[in-house]
Amino acid sequence: MRAFKLLTVVFGSLLLLFEGYPTLAVNNCTWGQFQCDNRRCIKVTFRCDKNDDCGDNSDEKGCGEVCTNRYFRCGNRKCISRMHMCDGDNDCGDGFDETQHLCGSGSAPLTCIHCNAAGSAHCSHEVQCSRRYTRCVRFAYVSNGTNIIESTCATKSDCTPEGIRKQCLKRGDECKMQCCKRNRCNKAESFDNSIWSPHLTCYQCNIHNWQSCNTKVTCPGNEGYDRCFRMSYTRIESGKDYPVMRTGCATQSNCTGANSLCSGHDGSNCKFECCHNSSCNVPKIDETSSKSNIKCYKCSSKRSLQDCKDRKILQTCSDNEDRCYDAQVITDHKNDEGVPRMFYKGCTPVNKCNSTTLDVCKRHIKSTSCTVKCCTGDGCNAGSSLLVSRFAFMACVSIYVYLCIGLSV
Repeated sequence: MRAFKLLTVVFGSLLLLFEGYPTLAVNNCTWGQFQCDNRRCIKVTFRCDKNDDCGDNSDEKGCGEVCTNRYFRCGNRKCISRMHMCDGDNDCGDGFDETQHLCGSGSAPLTCIHCNAAGSAHCSHEVQCSRRYTRCVRFAYVSNGTNIIESTCATKSDCTPEGIRKQCLKRGDECKMQCCKRNRCNKAESFDNSIWSPHLTCYQCNIHNWQSCNTKVTCPGNEGYDRCFRMSYTRIESGKDYPVMRTGCATQSNCTGANSLCSGHDGSNCKFECCHNSSCNVPKIDETSSKSNIKCYKCSSKRSLQDCKDRKILQTCSDNEDRCYDAQVITDHKNDEGVPRMFYKGCTPVNKCNSTTLDVCKRHIKSTSCTVKCCTGDGCNAGSSLLVSRFAFMACVSIYVYLCIGLSV
């Protein structure tokens, strides 16, 4: 009996002793997950995000400083080079750099032909692309007089029109590029060379007011940019007309139909033309058709219309002025004829040929009315096109002054 009691005491002491030590936790979470202290599994991406995703805040314990810009922070706080993200290798140690959240689909990485060969040399070396590269690509270009065939991996953005242009600019002359999405699809025999048109070189400019531009770009031929364009229109800025010229690469749809270059532009008098030869779209605004340079009579008089006519001077209008005008302003002050009128002749843009926008009308803030008449052609405003009779004027003044607006004979 004593022996049994002794064994009971010893066994109880051992239980108390072992209860003081924690048991080893078994990680039952799957790849790309973090196990909390409460055994809950959360995405590794939730680690150290300043949110209590575990419920016991264990996912925020031990989170240090953020890695520098050139490095990537793993779920275990390790910093690795961003170059090693999504490269198929577990550089973090916890799989965080290869998670679907960062690298997209969990499907097997793409296999592409990867080599650089001169002339017609066979190119067959294969490489497994890192997950960020979702396209195979093949280039054909000329470098120092030698024809080069280059095959490699590419990103989705590399295969956009802008991406193709940038990639070709890095290589050489007459660059052609084609992308595909299947394993080894950039083999020479897999390519449809008929869609590889030689890349054009076009002027690419957006100029105003007879500026000059000599910028050229190489068009991505396999995206349908097989021609150059030149487009001109008139834009109104600060009440003035300005000629605008745009040039660049174009597709067939840009040059025909509802999607033509002139649809949706922000100006007037739009014209465009397309051509198929390199540098055929020289950016030059036709100054003879865009500039007005008409001649109009100019005068102003507080005395009478005849006085303005007697003192008129024929002047050459500025570039944006394409109309001649006659204006008569009814004011609060009487002139030498006994009626409160001012008379003007001059040049103006077509968009100011009205009583609310013409400069001389806006100048007389307290005027009762301003009557304007515009015409086209050199010296077309020589006559008296806006003579309001004294009888008509006095008749309407006796009723309401504003009834005189626009009254003429």
